[in-house]
Amino acid sequence: MYGSESHHREFPGLEWTWSTELLDQLEEVYYHFNYADTVKANVYLFNDHWPKFIYPVNRKEGGYEERDDLVQNSRIKIIETLYQEGGNNALEQLILASSCPEIVGNSTYKSSVSNDVLTIALKWLSEDCKYVIFSESYFLILAYENMNSAVDILKENPSWGEDKKSQFLLCFPRNKETFALVDELDQAGQSLYWTKLNRYFVSDKDIELVSIVATKFLEHERPLATLYAISQVFHNSGPSLLDGNLVESILIKIAIDPKDLNSPSIQIDQYKILKAIGLIQNFSGIKAESIRQLEWLYLPFFRFSEVQPCYLFNYVAEHPEFFAQLVVWIYKRNDGEEDNAEELSQEKQEQRAETEWELLDTLSILPGVNGDDIDNDLFNSWVDTTRTAFKESGIIDIGDTKIGKFLAKSQAGKDKIWPHEIVRSVVERIKSKDFENGMECGRVNSRGVTTRHPYAGGLQERQLALNYFKDAEKIQLIWPRTAGILKSIAESYERGANREDQNVEINY
Repeated sequence: MYGSESHHREFPGLEWTWSTELLDQLEEVYYHFNYADTVKANVYLFNDHWPKFIYPVNRKEGGYEERDDLVQNSRIKIIETLYQEGGNNALEQLILASSCPEIVGNSTYKSSVSNDVLTIALKWLSEDCKYVIFSESYFLILAYENMNSAVDILKENPSWGEDKKSQFLLCFPRNKETFALVDELDQAGQSLYWTKLNRYFVSDKDIELVSIVATKFLEHERPLATLYAISQVFHNSGPSLLDGNLVESILIKIAIDPKDLNSPSIQIDQYKILKAIGLIQNFSGIKAESIRQLEWLYLPFFRFSEVQPCYLFNYVAEHPEFFAQLVVWIYKRNDGEEDNAEELSQEKQEQRAETEWELLDTLSILPGVNGDDIDNDLFNSWVDTTRTAFKESGIIDIGDTKIGKFLAKSQAGKDKIWPHEIVRSVVERIKSKDFENGMECGRVNSRGVTTRHPYAGGLQERQLALNYFKDAEKIQLIWPRTAGILKSIAESYERGANREDQNVEINY
């Protein structure tokens, strides 16, 4: 009732709001049953960052600061009243009853009893659950508003253990002065600090500071937290200011051994991973081989992304033997001979095969392509070298299908007809039905998802079929086998058009 009444009083006179008379009656009922206990009557102020009042500040009339002051002053008043009534015991009851003990800690520091609570707040810093949350919030405000006082407290307690010191320092601002104090701890204390430090407190305004935090996170086996620490730089300061070698180390650690993967507040963020890889791809200080390794590790992330594994794509286009090896690793020989035994475990082979499938399915850079042109010698050499490797591996039929599917991504020729003239010449030269089937399959699959009017039927497919038939007629005298591919694609679309027409008849 309390929240509803607040909402209705904040927007009076609207169609959905209750009348003032009804709200006044409800208010009388509320005060009739109101708790005499101060904690129970006022804990709602500490259960929500924006608690609702019976008489709230109207959002249209009062600004954020006015509303914030109303809430904060109300909380401070209750803290002071409670402390006068029962001291630390009363404050403890409020902490246990509240859903947000951090609000209790924040308000207590800003109240007139702040100094009186200091000793118990230090004690609770070593406690569990809500008590430590209260203390962390209390000292967080103290350290941000009066860093010198916070440092004095640390120096005045030399008997503290390293765990207590690190816990106290976690309440300090994330700056170079704080990190210098952390460096004064022994190895165990530093490890506790960097293991528990929340990633959200890293600012992008000081790149040196971001690099310090990222390096420390990485040293303490927190690669995912490290990625989050640097991620704001991707958006604001500019990724070019980051050390590419540091980013490379982060990505490798996440892929190989992300010990903080099970953290409840940290998960692998595909967008941040791709942003980091994009930075690496434009960083001149990293070898191409290392970049290809990173692209291989994160290959499934690239699908449908603006960032692409361009180093891998270029490597395949320049190294036909690598393309052949990708296929050979997946398929067994079918010429009656035995495959060479591999040292990799079955699990590792299956994992590699999944990555190979992903790469073969997404390749988009063809050999010898330079803008709208294709280098005839480079292109033909790539095809011949690849086919030779497939013959030696006993999978020439599968190999030709894979080559054809890959080359189906060719651009149109100078006559605006797909595929490019150089690709057509290869089709005519090698005369492989498997190659041609692969091109047809690759071309049809590249169409992607379609949308249409419910009653449109197969209009789209029928138009595509007509276009492919026309193109086939134009080139059939010079490139007859290629024309056959186009005719086969056209027939495939005709069958698809008939299916779409039948769907309309059945469903509508």
